[in-house]
Amino acid sequence: MQEDVETTKHLFITYKVTHKVWDYCETWVGNVLVRHECIIPHFQSFFVSCQRESVNRVWKGMWVAIISEIWNHRNKVVFKLWMLKKYFV
Repeated sequence: MQEDVETTKHLFITYKVTHKVWDYCETWVGNVLVRHECIIPHFQSFFVSCQRESVNRVWKGMWVAIISEIWNHRNKVVFKLWMLKKYFV
């Protein structure tokens, strides 16, 4: 089976594990967002036009935190030979 190429789209949005992470986070906050498959529109979807700027900063901060954790976990799997375990998702 051929593995997908590691692109930002694949790594942060469409990979089956990260897709589950986004599903979980959206359920956790009680919000369903349009999930764009390009990284910039995906980030921009975390802007709520009817909210104050301070609320949008929190939403964007949440997006950055999720992306950072996906990246950190990916690095642990690749460079420290961690196993991708179900409970991490």
